[in-house]
Parts: sequence; structure tokens; C-alpha cells
Amino acid sequence: MPQPGPAAADQGEGVPVLVPLVLLLMVALLTGPAVGRRVLRKRRLAAAAAGGPGAGRAAWDEILATSRDRGSAVSDGDTVRGTARGVVGAHELDGPTNAAAQDALREIVRLVEAEWYGDDPPAEGALTGPLQTVLGAIDGSGRGGWRSWVRTLVPRSLLLAGKERIPSKIG
Repeated sequence: MPQPGPAAADQGEGVPVLVPLVLLLMVALLTGPAVGRRVLRKRRLAAAAAGGPGAGRAAWDEILATSRDRGSAVSDGDTVRGTARGVVGAHELDGPTNAAAQDALREIVRLVEAEWYGDDPPAEGALTGPLQTVLGAIDGSGRGGWRSWVRTLVPRSLLLAGKERIPSKIG
């Protein structure tokens, strides 16, 4: 019986290598947005913690992004206070069990407004505690189940990133 030539052997060996590559590509496509969102969140949290010019913007952008990721359609044309009220309502943070989150959000709004309107950037670490409290409350307000997984894998804030406008500082 004749032995297959080298060309026939090479064709059979290429197929098993292709399957893991396709699987790896599928995993990368599924997890890429979630990984990108985590990287962006870490950068914003670091910028907010560092204080100084831009810290308030980083903190505020992260609150808006987290709110969008949890299904809220926050307005980017409203004032900081108006948007904060929308975040409270959208994530049901207005109850007595969320008093700490409400206080933390008020502090963030105060610091953001001081930076934007008074040219007085937050001090190093001033946003860290309040920001963690607010983000934890927003993250905890979402419902579990398959929608939570979809929102994690496909964060709305990344999909809308190109369409966002910087809110007006007037008003």
C-alpha cells in the first residue's frame, strides 16, 4: 500500500491548530469590551484618587459610565446636580438604606462643581471614599440574571462613548 506524501500529512496537521485559534478569537471578541471597560475604570479611579485638575471629571465620567452600564439613560445635557438626581432615581438610591450613597454623591457633586465652576480641583484622596460608595451602590442596584452578564460583557458606556458630549458647566 502506498504511503501518503508529505503534502497530505501537512494538510491534516493544520486543522487541529485552527480550532484553538478560532476558539481563542471567539473568547477575545466576547471578553474584549469587558476588559476594555475594566481598564478604563481603573484609569478613571486612579485619576480621581490622585486629585488635582481633571480628578472631578474622571470621577464624574466613571459615575456616568457605571450608571449607563447598569441600564440608566443618564442625560449628558443636564447640570451635575440634575444628572445626580437622575442617577439616584434610576438606581433607586433614594431610600433610607442608601443614605451613605446619597451623602457620598452629594460630596462628589460638591467637589466636581468646585473644580468646574470655582477652578478648585479636589485634593488627593478626596474623591476615593465617596466614589467607591456611590459606585458600589450603583453596581448593587442592578438585577442579577442573564441581563447582568450581558451588561458586563457588552458595557453600554463603551458603545456610547463616541456619542457622548461633555455636559455644559453652566446651570
